[in-house]
Amino acid sequence: MKKQPTEEEIRVAAYYIWQSEGCPNNSDFGDWLKAQENLCKCLSEGKEACVCEESKCQCASKKEPAKKKAPAKKAKK
Repeated sequence: MKKQPTEEEIRVAAYYIWQSEGCPNNSDFGDWLKAQENLCKCLSEGKEACVCEESKCQCASKKEPAKKKAPAKKAKK
């Protein structure tokens, strides 16, 4: 089982963190560390290292995935 994320996985995850935070200047090192920490934690828990564009993945970010609402029931006429 893989225990460390690859440099490419960290790079991509850091990019999506940077985008999700509004592309701030001079945040590259901090974003890299966040991405590395999140991916390492994910791998240590036996999860696959996940890098998501939408920042909804728990492995790429610490946010909970969005829950889908049940469709509204149609009123009878």
